[in-house]
Amino acid sequence: MSTAPRVLRRYLRSGRGAMIAIGAIAAVLSILAVITPALLTNVLDRSTRHHLSQLSAPQRDLSFQIVPLFGGSAAEGAGDSLPESLSDTWGWIEGTLQVTRQDMPSAVREITTDPRYSGVYGSPAEYEATTYVSVDPWYDSRVTITEGRTPADQASDAAWSGEWTTTVDGAFPEGLPLGQASPEVSLPPVEVILSEESAAAEAWELGETRTVSAGWSIPVPLTLVGTFSADDRADDFWAHAPGILDVSRGANPDGVPYIRSTAYAHPNLAALLTRLGEPTVSGWYPVQTQAVTAASAPELLASLRAFTATSVPVTDPSGYSLPGLTLTTETTDAVARAVEQNTSTSSVAAILLAGPVGVALAVLVLACRLLWEVRRPTSALLAARGASDGQLRALRLVDGVLCGLLPGIVGMLIGFGASRAMFPGWRPSPEVVLLPLVVAVVPALVGVLTAVTKDAGARRSRGRAAASRLMAEAAVTIIAGIALFILLTRGSETTAAAVDPLVVAAPVLLSLVAAILALRALPIVLRVLLRRQQSGTGFRGLLGAARGVRAPVGALPVLALIVGLSVAVTGGVVLSVIQVGGEEAARSSVGADFVVSANLRLPEDAAEQAEEISGVETAAPLQAVDAAEFFVDHERGRIDLYLVDRSRLDAAQEGYPPLVPPDVDLGDGSGEPRILLPEAVVAARGVADSELQIIAYPVVLAGTTAATVALPPGESWAVMDVSYRDALPGAQAQLIRLYVSASDGADHARVLAELRETFGSAVTVTTATEVLDTIRADPSVAGLRLILLLGIVVTALLSAAAVVVTVILGHRSRARIIALLKSLGAPPNSAASLLRWELVPAAVTAVVFGVLLGIGLSALLLSVIDMRAFAGGAIEPRFVLDPFILVASVGGFVLITVLIAIVAVFAGRRVRAATVLRTVEES
Repeated sequence: MSTAPRVLRRYLRSGRGAMIAIGAIAAVLSILAVITPALLTNVLDRSTRHHLSQLSAPQRDLSFQIVPLFGGSAAEGAGDSLPESLSDTWGWIEGTLQVTRQDMPSAVREITTDPRYSGVYGSPAEYEATTYVSVDPWYDSRVTITEGRTPADQASDAAWSGEWTTTVDGAFPEGLPLGQASPEVSLPPVEVILSEESAAAEAWELGETRTVSAGWSIPVPLTLVGTFSADDRADDFWAHAPGILDVSRGANPDGVPYIRSTAYAHPNLAALLTRLGEPTVSGWYPVQTQAVTAASAPELLASLRAFTATSVPVTDPSGYSLPGLTLTTETTDAVARAVEQNTSTSSVAAILLAGPVGVALAVLVLACRLLWEVRRPTSALLAARGASDGQLRALRLVDGVLCGLLPGIVGMLIGFGASRAMFPGWRPSPEVVLLPLVVAVVPALVGVLTAVTKDAGARRSRGRAAASRLMAEAAVTIIAGIALFILLTRGSETTAAAVDPLVVAAPVLLSLVAAILALRALPIVLRVLLRRQQSGTGFRGLLGAARGVRAPVGALPVLALIVGLSVAVTGGVVLSVIQVGGEEAARSSVGADFVVSANLRLPEDAAEQAEEISGVETAAPLQAVDAAEFFVDHERGRIDLYLVDRSRLDAAQEGYPPLVPPDVDLGDGSGEPRILLPEAVVAARGVADSELQIIAYPVVLAGTTAATVALPPGESWAVMDVSYRDALPGAQAQLIRLYVSASDGADHARVLAELRETFGSAVTVTTATEVLDTIRADPSVAGLRLILLLGIVVTALLSAAAVVVTVILGHRSRARIIALLKSLGAPPNSAASLLRWELVPAAVTAVVFGVLLGIGLSALLLSVIDMRAFAGGAIEPRFVLDPFILVASVGGFVLITVLIAIVAVFAGRRVRAATVLRTVEES
């Protein structure tokens, strides 16, 4: 057998362990490269849906009111989900709404379902009791009759289709002129059903007939023929119709109570009842939260804004134009907030994940170098036996396919399967395969570029190499400076559709600059140490420093450590910002230990009731004048005016960010009223140096604030001291909120429970802790925290792997020196001493530059990316370094790296006698 085949077999057998290691690294990185985007997509989807789920059904759905035109038929081509028996009455409404849905933009149509609607008759005066009558084509699909029966279809009964018992001007059903009925006119009873709770509250027995008159042209008798219970009280429908399952209760100013209930009549009676009173026909297109994804949110936002900006034209069957459908929904604002937050989440994730990606590729390149180093002697022998450059590169290409491409593809497939299992419904985008493919081809690319050739001994002069390095470093530094300047000048241009490439590129370039500086600083440090060691007596330090100066650690491990430390520091800072910013936003938005808020209004003596509770120190009331007229130099606008008792408010808010800044004087009731305004209103309305009036009464600007304030939602507001209330006699103020402080040592949980018991279900009692829990419940906050922690851990593992591979790569030269030292009688621990000198100076330098880079990147990130959504406030959270979080992040990174490096140190200190012989032979 010739020598060449034997050499080839020797080549293929050598480095099998390194090939297995490279394959394992490539497979794991490919798995992570697929799972990480899937995880991020899942976080963004859940965050988007979380914003929608925070809305009630009436807020979320596309709501409308339609002209009550009963009868007719559905428009041609329109869907019709009505029962056939109801088509003659509700067909036109159903068809019109179905056509409207078909004409919706596709993004809106995909998240909505068929319309739902109902008519309600009755409009009582204020403080008046009544029973509304509702006609709903689908009522019987949502309720179960518990006693009695459903209302009969009375539209065809003789009592309704015949003449009235007493005539009026005109005959029914041809027409009943409203307001002309005589007291003697009577109607056939309308059969209705009530919920069990409403019937009990009204003490209404089956078969009993009661007459209602509010909102009707003549009194209408109602006969209760059945009671019902809801099949699902959690059904979103009941949020649109809150008065059906339970009665609404109230009291007039004299304290006399009243009850209002809503009864169901047969839906086919709608057209006849409309002759007696004008109904309100309301409806909505239910929005399916689960149908909204982060990817579809930008298009959905644009479609919603365009579709709801104008009314939808409506015509009756004869072609006559009717008032159009005006669709309203708070989903638009929720999707806008979600898109904004998703953009920030994607940008932060891209910046933080760019570091681990770079470190991963560096580790993969180092592992490939290890394989080629193991096979270098055999490659040189093949070259000596006549192997051409092309043959040697082909061998390296085969190696790359075996240890890179195949494991990378297998890892990618495993990643796809795991992602689909963890996140059902996940659909990968074409870009997801890009990074796994890069990981897969790196070994083959590195092998081809580093193949040993016959003239491998020819090297460029040191001068040319140094000049090339200097030019490359200068180019990277200049490009990084330009990128940083542009980013700081124009800010981030990240959109909902894509992350700004500059936001990702700038941190990567800055990391390269930090690595360049560290590699330039390291020889200087080693030379200083060498001079110090030259004056000493030991040889280890001298030898270690001299080796470091002559053959410093390569750029890749230093870059890996710097990037790893910067990721740990940046992650710690971002976690601190989210943690501290969320706490500050929660405290600012609540403003006291407890906030009692009314759905409508609180009793006038609410503050006294609260202060009677044991453990309550102070209760400060907040009164509201909604949409008050606000004039700026006679230019009219609207503003929400809030009245406060400044002294009580300051006492209640002690220890919390104040609603009214300490340097703002709201006055004491004398002179012109003084107001506090948000800076945004002052800037937008040009308030400074202008003549101001509220409800036509002159006021003076006392000050402004830009902070998150503990007020009801709204951007246009003013705060005035309650002592000026008499100066605004036209203002109708209502008590809507209490700021409550607990006394020292009070049990907050008990006080909270008593406040809720005292004011009942009609109010909401909130604490800063509850608001903070709500902020942290956002999946994007929890997901970003998870991504940060995973990034720190993965980067630490990769950096440690880079250290280990670096130790192994330096084994050959280190072994020669150790063999020589052993022959001269050096102690056994000389190997560990050399290894420490090889690693510690580079590691310390990398730590210093990595920490500085991390702090700089954190400041850059917070300056170009909107972090308000993660902290839950209206003001950008401040840069903060929480010592505990920072130490935990950096300490965890260093601990993982050091533990693995120690293993490498102990493995690298062992040199067998055979190594000495091979060293002599190879030298």
